[in-house]
Formats: sequence, C-alpha cells, structure tokens
Amino acid sequence: MSLSRYLSKRTVNVLSKHNSFNKEDPEIIEYGLTIFFATILKFAVVFLLALSLGLLREILLCAFVFGMLRSFAGGIHAKTPFGCLISMIFVYFSVYLLASVIQYSNLLFWASLVFCLITLLAYAPADTAEKPVLNKRQIKIMKLCSVLTLIIIYILTFHFFTEMTKNIIILSCIFECITLLPFVYTITKTERGDKYNEEME
Repeated sequence: MSLSRYLSKRTVNVLSKHNSFNKEDPEIIEYGLTIFFATILKFAVVFLLALSLGLLREILLCAFVFGMLRSFAGGIHAKTPFGCLISMIFVYFSVYLLASVIQYSNLLFWASLVFCLITLLAYAPADTAEKPVLNKRQIKIMKLCSVLTLIIIYILTFHFFTEMTKNIIILSCIFECITLLPFVYTITKTERGDKYNEEME
C-alpha cells in the first residue's frame, strides 16, 4: 500500500467516528484524499531534493510557471503517482539544466512564444480519456485562458527578470506545451478526451 493510500485510509477512519461524516460515500472521500496526499508528497520530495541541491528558488519558479499554464492548457498525465513524481523531477531539473547552458536571446524569446501560441491554439486544452473536457464552452474558455496566461507570462518575462530567470520561465512554458502535442500522446500511449477525438474525425 502506498503512503498516500495509507494516510487517506487513516484519515477516513478518524473522520468516520464523527456524526457529521457522510458514511455513504467513504470510497469517494478516500479517493480524493489519496490524490491530495499523493500530490503533497510528490511536491515535498521534489522541493526537498531542490533544497538539498541549493536550487529551491529555481525549481519553485519552474513549478509555478509550469503549473499555472498547465491548469488551463492541460497535457498528458503519468499513469501512476510514482511515474508522476519521476516526470516532475525530470521536467523541473531539465528546465534548470537547460536554462543554465542556453544563452538567452530575443530569438529564443520570440521563437518560443510563436511555438507556444501555435501549440495552445491548436491543442489546448489537452485532456485525457480518464479526465475528458466535454463541454464546448469550457474548452473555449480554457483555451482562451491558456493563451492569455502565456501572453501575460511573456510580457512580464520580456520586461523583468535576469537572463537565467527568463530562461527558466520560457523553458517551463515550452516543456508544458510539448505535453500537449499529439506525438507525445502517441509515444506515451495516452488517449485524448472524447471531444478532441470527435473534432479530429
């Protein structure tokens, strides 16, 4: 049993002793708590690793930008909590390593902006078969929000921050947009939601 599952079971057992607890849906509550604890544990591992390497500020920035854009744009998801942890470590630390060796330039800025805008307009929100986005209005709103979020991020990046910080922000956006691309879904054997499949037919 995973630690997150153990913690969720213990929490449900404690809550079940209270009269206000809804005893009809313990499985749903346990499932939600499992996801919550798994998320907390994953971020704790990543940030403790970053702290031990003296990279907490950089990794926090990457996680913030990546997560903010991802909340609207979507993207592929790992099939297990451990796979998600490995993916997070790979993405965040790859962003830092690339940001350290790549020299910031206006070409990088504008080329990445064009790539990200085209990707978001074409594929956002990128859902999965397990968590499809089926409402057409919601799809339009999420696409618009993802584009606006990207534009705001890039405006702030252009006018502020050091070159290293600019690189981290830009690369975080690029990595997030890559998770939307169809070939990534293909090589990871991930299915997109029904609405996307219908539109592609």
